[in-house]
Amino acid sequence: MYVKADFLTTIGFFAFTFCYFFSYKTFSKSSVNKLMGLVGTINKKYNFEIKSKYIALIILYSLIYLVYVYYYGIVEYGALQRFALHFYTKGQVIDVHMSILTKKLIEYGDLLLIIFLIFTRMSWLVKNNKLYPFSFFLVLICYYATALPSGTRGLVLIPLLIICIIDISFYKRNLSKNISFFVPAFLLGISVIFIAILTFSRGVYFSDFNEFSESIFDIINTEKSSYGVNRFGGRIMDETAFVIENYGESRSFLGMHTLYSILVNPVPRVFWPSKPVGFGRVLALEQGFSEDGRNSLAAGIAGEGYANLGIVGAILFCLFFGGLSGIAAKIAHGCLLTGGLLHVPLGFLAFKMSTSFIRGDMLSAWGQSVYPIFLYLLIFLFIKKFTKN
Repeated sequence: MYVKADFLTTIGFFAFTFCYFFSYKTFSKSSVNKLMGLVGTINKKYNFEIKSKYIALIILYSLIYLVYVYYYGIVEYGALQRFALHFYTKGQVIDVHMSILTKKLIEYGDLLLIIFLIFTRMSWLVKNNKLYPFSFFLVLICYYATALPSGTRGLVLIPLLIICIIDISFYKRNLSKNISFFVPAFLLGISVIFIAILTFSRGVYFSDFNEFSESIFDIINTEKSSYGVNRFGGRIMDETAFVIENYGESRSFLGMHTLYSILVNPVPRVFWPSKPVGFGRVLALEQGFSEDGRNSLAAGIAGEGYANLGIVGAILFCLFFGGLSGIAAKIAHGCLLTGGLLHVPLGFLAFKMSTSFIRGDMLSAWGQSVYPIFLYLLIFLFIKKFTKN
């Protein structure tokens, strides 16, 4: 099956790449400008700094959000240490039903922290005010404190990508005298450390901080480090091989399950308890990696397309999502080169979208990349109030 999986992913790669570059080249600059115009006037200068009173609001929000997440984490997991160290051990969850509002506030709260990271870093580069680096690192600490317990390694990389994009943009255009590559270097260092810890402790249950500190180095050097991989599935190629071996054989193709789940996803589950889940969760449930439906796996774009409509679905998925990723890359290119304050977050979100679909698990990728862009476009009027100019 791995030979078939290699063949399928190779065909998918060429289809995705072709549509990616085709849409990137053909999506008009005027369309990008129109989208950017929804956010604000296209501006070539970073002529702004955040007002002190709004810095205070950013700090207040970050601290309240940190307490909010940990409060409900303790309620759900029963103890602070269980929540902070649960990573991918979802089985330790207590049967507590949070309101839909609580879940959404936690889900999108990190997005605001990311936006505040962008604002505080850009203000820091514009003006050497001690308040800006203080607020930047405070928001950064709150972000990592809420992101690390999830065990998701991709979340660890987001601050590094943000700062690299912003700093390179300022450096290339000579827009700031306050640029120091200490911050990107620092983020790179802690990102490597965090990713290593999350990788080797993936799926391992720690009862308290003492056990974690005593075990983490042993985990890196023993066979325990493979426990999380064995329990929660291996590489995407393994999942693709599973899909090819089972769908269309022992299991029926899913039809348009992925498209349907994306279309109905905005409907709150509280109003529709049996609402379809994403293919990533379906895949985890079918392989016994998720008893409660919380975990998800991914079979890549081609693998998920194959599970829906066979070889035709694999090609169609790669063509469609390749084209969508190319358009997102074109928008990111325009926003990041423009240099307007309100366009930089949009550019980063578009950049994130351009890379989100490669892994598969399309419903999750769609929710984490497309929805934030729509949310940002809806709240841009409020964001403008954070600036002086």
